[in-house]
Amino acid sequence: MKRMVSALLVLIFCLGFAGCADETDAPEGYKLISGDDAAYRFYVPTAWSENTGTSQNSAYYSIEDRSIVVVTIYAPDAGQEKLDDFWKYVENLYISTYTNYSFIGEAAVVLGGINAKSYTFTANIGGTSYKVMQVIAPHGNYYYTFTYTAEPDKFDLHTDEVNKMIEVFKFR
Repeated sequence: MKRMVSALLVLIFCLGFAGCADETDAPEGYKLISGDDAAYRFYVPTAWSENTGTSQNSAYYSIEDRSIVVVTIYAPDAGQEKLDDFWKYVENLYISTYTNYSFIGEAAVVLGGINAKSYTFTANIGGTSYKVMQVIAPHGNYYYTFTYTAEPDKFDLHTDEVNKMIEVFKFR
């Protein structure tokens, strides 16, 4: 009986360990940049550089091309429980903060297996023109925002890679 209990405990441990390994193993050609404490797994291509020394999970393409991806988490306020209402709030912040804000469009996407929306716009931020795509997904009591920002002439250079990052993103 003692051996059977020991064998069962070893099996449970091994299955638990195998389950954890599956969650943290990055897809081929990608590396995990989110921490163990994050409620998600954020993978970027191995050629991208992780931003260090910040509290946000983010990566950039290169020193010469600072196209960047970042994941942030927001707790919605009252009246922002619907994704469209949350976006209206966020968009109004952008309009009041950035110059030359121009909305391009929105699309339905899936982030981490959850139905989400992407919103694309251009704006001048700190005197430089950028094109931005934000994918917002509700998960639990939060909104998870995957943001891709690049100079307009570099934006399309990385959209395939960014779309793949969105595809391999996982919630835990």
